[in-house]
Amino acid sequence: MNINVEHLRNQHMESVCDVLAAAFKGPREKYINELQTYRSLQADCWLAASVDDHPVGVVGGIDYGSFTSIGYMAVDPAMQGKGVAKKLFERLLEVINFRQCQVVVLDATDAGAPLYRQFGFIDDGTTLEYECTDKAKIRGNLVSSATEVSNPDIDDIERLDQRVFGADRASVLEHYLNENPNRAFVTRDQVGNVTGYVIAQSKRIGPWVTTNQKDAAVLLEAALSLNFDGSPRVDIPDVNGQGVALLQSYGFTLYRTFQHMTVGTQPGDRTCQYGQTNLTLG
Repeated sequence: MNINVEHLRNQHMESVCDVLAAAFKGPREKYINELQTYRSLQADCWLAASVDDHPVGVVGGIDYGSFTSIGYMAVDPAMQGKGVAKKLFERLLEVINFRQCQVVVLDATDAGAPLYRQFGFIDDGTTLEYECTDKAKIRGNLVSSATEVSNPDIDDIERLDQRVFGADRASVLEHYLNENPNRAFVTRDQVGNVTGYVIAQSKRIGPWVTTNQKDAAVLLEAALSLNFDGSPRVDIPDVNGQGVALLQSYGFTLYRTFQHMTVGTQPGDRTCQYGQTNLTLG
């Protein structure tokens, strides 16, 4: 069987999104929208695998400079176990190496983790996905100390985020701020320094970053004051124990877990990361 791996092109999109929907058992429209976003952020780190000119797999990542975050590894269920994933991942690592990025991170399912270990990835904690299935236990006395993000806040937010996230992801933040108008909040200390921010997507809370536990609750309440499309979820590193306890105190329950895996030392401070943008972008 000849497996051909090449850069993801427009003509692959329809078939690749069918693969994602079949592999992840989600709505096809979700994957179309997300994959278009990822390619708009960085097109040259996305690959498709084809057999007999028919796309059967996809994977990609975002190179932030100090590290690359990988996601969306998917193979058509009918083609799994035939070496497609291994060839895709091997080629992606070649692309990342060509870009001279030495640190690579990802969040793996139990099924995917053994493949990544073959390529030298090591376990580095767990990413926990929490879901608010019932009405959150909003206390109602904190929202006023968070303000809606406006243009003058953005530079300060990006500086804080770069310190905590460990890389410059201004393009990602600006995309999600534009995509979620009036759904982002910021906190500042008494002298006006930004201490945290959150973006409430339609189905997910994140990115959500703060250096202050009290402000984490302020930002969470601000986000929960909005309407969501279904039950909002949060992806949080297990090393942020205070954040996990905060989510539980507001009625969030553990939905699923992922093995956080790395090659090299990931920069930033995951204890101050309360919500990832998603599992692909970190």
